[in-house]
Amino acid sequence: MQQPDQGRRYGSPGFVGEAINLNVVNADIRDILNYITEQYGINFVIDSSVAAVPVTVNVQDVPWNFALDALLRANKLGVEVNGNILRVATSDTLAKEA
Repeated sequence: MQQPDQGRRYGSPGFVGEAINLNVVNADIRDILNYITEQYGINFVIDSSVAAVPVTVNVQDVPWNFALDALLRANKLGVEVNGNILRVATSDTLAKEA
């Protein structure tokens, strides 16, 4: 699967992204999103509601979309998909807009 297709297919039933390996301690969540962008060609727009949140992640050979979903849920964040752009915002912000 080509990298640009990964972002377009995010959230589709049965979609499994390429495997990711992450082992970071107290990394800014925005830096992790930038890493995913660089490695898998995913387009993120990070909403101003997303603060600098230090996170610890240790995953091996997990589909990037599964790791992303777990990371976002653990930090009360969510994703809005628009084409091949994933907008990350707090769950509260996304709920207010819905």
